[in-house]
Amino acid sequence: MFNFLKNWFTNDNEMRSPEDLKKDLSQTTHNRIEEATEKMLKSSDLEVSFNPAWNEMLDQEKKYTLRFLNDSLPDIPEGTLGLTGFSLIPREGAVTVALFIRNASSIPVEMGKLDLAIAVEGHLFAKGEFDLSPVGTIPPMSSRPWEITFPEDLVTNEKSMDVRQWKLIIGLPQREFVWPKNLEIDPAMEKRLTVTQKDRLENMIYNLPFLAPGTVSFTGFDIGLKEDGRLIVAMLIRSALEDTFQPKALRVVVRERNKEKVIAEGIVDGSKISLKSGSSKPWILAFPPKVVNMNQTLNKSNWELDVEVL
Repeated sequence: MFNFLKNWFTNDNEMRSPEDLKKDLSQTTHNRIEEATEKMLKSSDLEVSFNPAWNEMLDQEKKYTLRFLNDSLPDIPEGTLGLTGFSLIPREGAVTVALFIRNASSIPVEMGKLDLAIAVEGHLFAKGEFDLSPVGTIPPMSSRPWEITFPEDLVTNEKSMDVRQWKLIIGLPQREFVWPKNLEIDPAMEKRLTVTQKDRLENMIYNLPFLAPGTVSFTGFDIGLKEDGRLIVAMLIRSALEDTFQPKALRVVVRERNKEKVIAEGIVDGSKISLKSGSSKPWILAFPPKVVNMNQTLNKSNWELDVEVL
């Protein structure tokens, strides 16, 4: 128990700062357990709940650090159960993962057997089935730290990899993954971006799921209606292709989420898009007023993007 504490101390036996420990956080994965809502919860909305044994054995400093890490986790959709690793500890013949089990629902959750996998740098590292019933009951709107160990027979990849780039996955993936973690920004756009906007893009890349090899993903992240009637849409293009992604054209549809109503659609020139394998790039689309169908105020939190490569 508490193998993660080994990662909390330096070679000089000094405890690392909470800010430094944030570098060890994994990506978040979550499954929905209640009816879908549009609300996102901040990590601080989930109170840390300790298993009785942990509560008894951890001192106040360790509890404070765990609460700090919990408050540093990404936002989580309301009504979901999420897992976020906060420490990956390779050991001889095994690997231990410390994680937060995050209950963002209104009901208490009791864990049972669960298929879990670790991906490191987009490659499957370990996978197996675990009995998480000892975790105990996780109250509504709370986050519980826990620790699991993948023994040697569950480790599928023994090659040396950068363990700072990892993700804990619910379910057993049957194939490799690609993480388009390299951010490419065209020079003209980069000049217009603020530090905050760049940080937001980095956070998006960090928190979006891995891609299957040979695929391209388009994620809309901002939308706005100009005074002249133009609709401006920002999307993040992520490539898991082997070669550079250079589309000739894209068919783009912007619609209200969970509805059939189309806000705007059209075929846009893609000849200026060039994205290397394993990379992500923001791209701006401008729809002229004649193709924009807006009869009411634009709801910036209720839209989605469909993109087809032509």
